[in-house]
Amino acid sequence: LMGKGARLMAAMLAVLKAGKFFILLDSSFPKARNVALLEDSQAGLVIGDRENASLARDMITNPGRLLEFDSIDLSISPDNLDLYLVPKAFATILYTSGSTGEPKGIICDHRDLLHRIMLRTIESQACEHDRIALLPTGTANAVTNSFFALLNGAMLCPFAIQKEGVIRLAKWLSEERITICPFSSSLFRSFTAVLTGEETFPDLRIIRLRSETVHKSDFEIFKKLFPSHCVFVTGLATSETGQLTTYALNNNIDFSGDGVPIGYPVQDKEILLLDDAGNEIAGNQVGEIVVRSRYLAVGYWRRPELTATKFKADPNGSGQRLCFTGDTGVRLPDGCLVHKGRKDFRVKIRGYGVELAEVEQSLLAHSAVKQAVVLARQNDSSNARLVAYYTG
Repeated sequence: LMGKGARLMAAMLAVLKAGKFFILLDSSFPKARNVALLEDSQAGLVIGDRENASLARDMITNPGRLLEFDSIDLSISPDNLDLYLVPKAFATILYTSGSTGEPKGIICDHRDLLHRIMLRTIESQACEHDRIALLPTGTANAVTNSFFALLNGAMLCPFAIQKEGVIRLAKWLSEERITICPFSSSLFRSFTAVLTGEETFPDLRIIRLRSETVHKSDFEIFKKLFPSHCVFVTGLATSETGQLTTYALNNNIDFSGDGVPIGYPVQDKEILLLDDAGNEIAGNQVGEIVVRSRYLAVGYWRRPELTATKFKADPNGSGQRLCFTGDTGVRLPDGCLVHKGRKDFRVKIRGYGVELAEVEQSLLAHSAVKQAVVLARQNDSSNARLVAYYTG
């Protein structure tokens, strides 16, 4: 439970070097959610920095479970431990919203996490000269983006967007000479809404939008406000599968329709479009996006039934597994994919995956609420917000 910065990186690396695995808590989450994550993960130790130590103490009953980062004895030996970790050793658990009202943890092993970083490296051609922004809108992105930067020798530059706000961000991008900046779609819209058009970003070479549907209007804003050498990158990724597709656009490209395609499959990920009976569909038909790969999450933490539902062995006997994403799409004649929404009731709000049923469960737990229905509605700026209807 730490702020985004050098201390967090040191803590994550320390846990991995000790042969253990970690979850990230976020002080911006409601206390009840962080407590639920602690209980579900069965974490044996909580690492907190000075800023979050008091919050951590409030969430645990046993003081011996708390390690205060800033009080660590610096005389302790820094030597590496004589440990050998196999690729299938757990590295982290990424928590997402759950349809039953309880968060669900997705287990990533070392091989899967490194493969995710490799795909991001191929997409961006990152190197030691890059300066990569960390604008976290969720713990999963904080893990992948942090290791993506450092394992490529690049500089990782955290920006506390919730504290500093989007108005300060433009000046910071220029001052820090940021070259790669990942945004959630909603954060990108909030950021560009405060730009005057007079700003310059001479070092910026990639803007990467993720987490939510990208609209043509987002790309038109990009072309208007950012330098011609900058590339607009989007695609589809899930916590269970990592990156699935990628799509890069420069200022000279135009396309019809309102939605931006999610692009083409990445290396080692085969995309299938299946109907409800599990059969592959013909072109120009909507089907569920199913991934066949050796590089997928292990499964769900302490949820074998859910793991068996979402992950299946390849019936063709390839030794790979299938992951049923719940996303739907259409394949264009050239192989490019277009996202068509979700099969279930999961939506993205400001970059966070939210199960509408989880919000409904929380409302129904209130003694004054008899019935509740929650929907995602888009406002005029194409950002989704939650709207709840209830009876007393």
